[in-house]
Amino acid sequence: MSGFVLRPLFGGSNIPVSSGDIIGRGEQYHVDDKRVSRQHAELEVKDGKLILKPLHTNPCFIRSESGHVTLSRGESKELNHEDVFSLLPDDDLSYQVINEKNENVGLDMMVEEVDEIGKNEEKSGMLNNEGTEQQVPKGNKPDDGVDAKESKVDEKLSEKEGDTEKSGEESEKEESEEV
Repeated sequence: MSGFVLRPLFGGSNIPVSSGDIIGRGEQYHVDDKRVSRQHAELEVKDGKLILKPLHTNPCFIRSESGHVTLSRGESKELNHEDVFSLLPDDDLSYQVINEKNENVGLDMMVEEVDEIGKNEEKSGMLNNEGTEQQVPKGNKPDDGVDAKESKVDEKLSEKEGDTEKSGEESEKEESEEV
């Protein structure tokens, strides 16, 4: 697999891209507009890069961080992660390029950040070697007072639940008295 997918911005599910795919009117790319040729453009994956090449006299339109480009037959352009290209000038048939490797990099970075937080807590003495919280003398924890606030919130929630139960019982009594 190429590692690229196209996200149709007009709806539908992501479409995996293979090198040499021809995009145009047809089911594979969800296109039924007669203004689009059956062989409108080619998607080529070369050296881990996605390249768009218009094959028809009608151009393709690209929106990227570097601006808007109209790509005519005979030209080609590398598409980057999150670039958007369209088969029509009015953006009706637009696709966003997703490089799955870039999306996974973001997940890897989040996992690394969580691991780093855990290491910092171990260093500060908040966690012992088993990853459970150690007993730290009062006043030395950065979140002192949070437990007290949580207890108050729990108490208020319990009171509200009790009020709800009471009002439910009272309405049952009222209903039975009316009958």
